[in-house]
Amino acid sequence: MTLVMVVDDDQDLAEMLGIVLTGAGIDVDLVSRGDEVLDVFRNNPPDLVCWMLCCLALMALKSVN
Repeated sequence: MTLVMVVDDDQDLAEMLGIVLTGAGIDVDLVSRGDEVLDVFRNNPPDLVCWMLCCLALMALKSVN
C-alpha cells in the first residue's frame, strides 16, 4: 500500500488531509514537528512526502513587511 508522510505544524490541517488520504486507501504518517521528520522518514520510508510550506512562506512575507 502507498504511504504518504504529511508534515505540517497545523495539526487540524494535517489531520484533514490524513482523513482524505486514508479514505482514498492511502496509509498516512502525520508529523507535526520538523525535528521529527528524519526519524519518522528513516523508520518508515514513505512513497511521498507532503510538506506544507504555506506557513513558512507566510512567516517570510510577514518578516519582509
